Amino acid sequence: MARSPTSSSARSSARSTTRASFEVADTGVGISREALAYIFEPFRQADSGAPHPGGVGLGLYLVRRLLDALGGDVSVESEVGLGTVFRVSIPTHPHAPARRTVSDHTAA
Repeated sequence: MARSPTSSSARSSARSTTRASFEVADTGVGISREALAYIFEPFRQADSGAPHPGGVGLGLYLVRRLLDALGGDVSVESEVGLGTVFRVSIPTHPHAPARRTVSDHTAA
């Protein structure tokens, strides 16, 4: 998501015993309800009417894929003309068992 030149912020929440979360908010042009349905799809971008600084529409797709791999999730709230808030949550415990390294298999 392109950050608005007007204002943006990031905030971390207190860590719970099983998840950590943070949100990123801006006061930019916002994202329409129609666009919210597809902004996490590859090669898709919301048409805000503002000039796009570039990109191919993979950023949010990659965020979602990475969070899926980590057992996390992302949500978005937006209102056209007011801005957008993305919320990310990830587990604080390992998602999968640790992999063994070569040194783990060597005899003493």
